[in-house]
Amino acid sequence: MLIAGVCPESRAPRGWESPVAGNRAEAGPSGAVEWVCEFSEGKGRFVALKAGDRAPDFELPAVEGERRFRFRLGDYRGKKHVVVTFHPLDWTPTCESQLPLLDSMQDKFTAADGQLLDISVDSIASHLAWQRKEIGMMRFPLCADFYPHGEVTRKFDILREAPPVPGISERAAFIVDQEGVIRFAKVYPIDQLPDIAALLQELRKIRARK
Repeated sequence: MLIAGVCPESRAPRGWESPVAGNRAEAGPSGAVEWVCEFSEGKGRFVALKAGDRAPDFELPAVEGERRFRFRLGDYRGKKHVVVTFHPLDWTPTCESQLPLLDSMQDKFTAADGQLLDISVDSIASHLAWQRKEIGMMRFPLCADFYPHGEVTRKFDILREAPPVPGISERAAFIVDQEGVIRFAKVYPIDQLPDIAALLQELRKIRARK
């Protein structure tokens, strides 16, 4: 079964093109062009990378609000646990709720010695425009796994390569501890919000064991 999320042209910046072959432009009821983003419905599953595996190190371009920089996972070794979330695509309905929810709980993650981070295959330009136009400015890094396309997402074993929507990530969350080891890993149904409160609780459990 396919879940179709409609992303009107008025919500995406003019000239924006989806990096995903499964998305298409269609005429909506009013005659305006709309982006139709098809996601397969499914059940949550645990990913191939599991608790106890060493997290793949990476460096990606990122924005935190308007500030541009490069995020390096290794910079947090021995300092903080890193909560790495993946959202499938900017300008889509579920993702527009996921990031503001994470942002609203950032202080609680920080208090539990956690560094929030989100990754998608969108470009830095898309992240900036999406924040300005739709979701507001996030206080944690949004990374662009845009080029080489999906390289880091593939390292985490969550790049969707089969139809109906190859080229985007699963909706997923990982917690990488201060030693660079994954302590929590889960993929959520792509059309549903992750349980952010449960993710925070997992982080608190990891902190308590240290």
